[in-house]
Amino acid sequence: MAERSTAIAEAAIAEVVVPNASDVDLQDLFQAWDGEIPEDSTSMVPFIEPRQFILLDELLTAYVLLRIPALDEDELKQFISRLAITVETRATGQIIDKPGDARNPAVVREATEALSAEAVNISEEPLMCATEIQPEDDAEPQQYLFLFWKVIIPIGRPKTRLQKLAVFFNPITVLNPPKAFFGNNHDNEYLPSIMPTSTNLLQSFTSDPSLAGINPHLSASRITRPFPSAPALNESSRPIKIGARRLFRAAPAFLWRIRFLRFPGLAEKDAILACFDIEITPFAACDVSLDSISLKLSSGSYEAIGVNLPQRGRPAEQFTLTYKILPPSLSDRQIPDPGASRSLTISLSSTILVSDICIPKVKIKWKTALELPPSRPTSRAGPMPLTPLEPLSSIEHDALVMTGEVIEFPSAPAVAEGVSLTISGPEKIVAEEAFSWEVLIVNRSERPQRFALIPIPKRKATDIYAAARRPSSTGSSIGSNGRMVNPVLDDNILYSTQKGSTIEPAEILCLTPDVRVGALGPSACYVAELQFLPMKAGVLQLEALRLVDLATQQTVDIRQLPDIVVCAKS
Repeated sequence: MAERSTAIAEAAIAEVVVPNASDVDLQDLFQAWDGEIPEDSTSMVPFIEPRQFILLDELLTAYVLLRIPALDEDELKQFISRLAITVETRATGQIIDKPGDARNPAVVREATEALSAEAVNISEEPLMCATEIQPEDDAEPQQYLFLFWKVIIPIGRPKTRLQKLAVFFNPITVLNPPKAFFGNNHDNEYLPSIMPTSTNLLQSFTSDPSLAGINPHLSASRITRPFPSAPALNESSRPIKIGARRLFRAAPAFLWRIRFLRFPGLAEKDAILACFDIEITPFAACDVSLDSISLKLSSGSYEAIGVNLPQRGRPAEQFTLTYKILPPSLSDRQIPDPGASRSLTISLSSTILVSDICIPKVKIKWKTALELPPSRPTSRAGPMPLTPLEPLSSIEHDALVMTGEVIEFPSAPAVAEGVSLTISGPEKIVAEEAFSWEVLIVNRSERPQRFALIPIPKRKATDIYAAARRPSSTGSSIGSNGRMVNPVLDDNILYSTQKGSTIEPAEILCLTPDVRVGALGPSACYVAELQFLPMKAGVLQLEALRLVDLATQQTVDIRQLPDIVVCAKS
């Protein structure tokens, strides 16, 4: 029996098959196959047309194929009961350690990252097909059994930013030893009855009066050299060979970003507008149907504004879905928790219309903090765990964290540790004429640094709801939905609110949104150029120069910046 199992395991081959058709009938395709494998084919089933690419966030329908020699019914059932199959999904690509220039090429290395591991349910009966395959030589045809298990594989996004992204699958198949090999020791782990115990080597010290009645015990089996039994090599777990590994090009079907805006109506000044901007990528070169989207709030409720689903879009098109997020009702505010932060969970389902037979399904679910930040994380940048002003204990590690401000450190923070900046500018600056700052960056740390410089212009803080927040003698009332109703404003307050709702223009415009530096090695330097356009004469200032560590996404604002003296245009 052991020799028979060894021969079957050595002749078996496992492979993951991804058909191009979303709904494929393997039985009909297999019956039409003549058993011939072309020389240029690397798959064991060349009659199944494979997928050419895979979409990120897709629920991929695949089949685990196991080819074994022909067996009778009893041997086949016993063989399948001993199998353990796990489909491992991995992403591979290139990481640019050092960008190149005209003289030196870029430093690129290959990287691989595990995305998921799905176990195949062996208890489900597989699709079984038998055929004869003619070997390359003139030997007799061989009988083989093809076993197919259907598995749904979620294709996640890699944490690292990989260039030339591709995905492949490893069907890790193991043939476990039979249950009879283990005996009954696992069912009854107690010692057998009427077995003599080991000799107590400290038995002679039990009558020693200095021990005060303590009976020392040291079993002889503790110090006796054990003689392990020889392992049964013929009945150990045996891995099964993996067939040809196919690489699938991978990319997202669409890109998204989320924006939080304050509701413009004064009657609901605590409401928030959530805007989902979705851009269809030209990678798949096909239409995308957005089927459904659902929101789940930790507190409060939401209303859709002009959202009509399903909605179909073509490549390179953009559309926006808008939702109004209402504050928590009065019943939810009975036990306030100042340390808690409101969170929003978004679930999105879409269909990718690649062809008439290939219709992949894409489902996305992520979690974000519900705040009003000036910055907006997007799907282009991948996961961005920034440092928020308040702790977000309820946010998951891969959530889309939104933050409005950055913690200011009294001393040098970790993001700027070992990095020095020197800013130099022109001697004379004229209004309405562009000028440049040269920022000399020196990496004095012992590790490579990758970061970005973002200039932040200075604006005068203007509160458009200042007049509406005056204390009123009319008081407030509670509506039927449990929320606080704002007081009715008279004409004078409305006029003063509209008059004061002006936004001062920026005194200086940043022509360079951001500058990315990386990877800057130890003791290396780099000169970055930031361009600005002053709009008026006088002494102008920037709000801050934000330094973002691209490796950890930590940020810090540099506020000790030189003044900008602008002369009037002659």
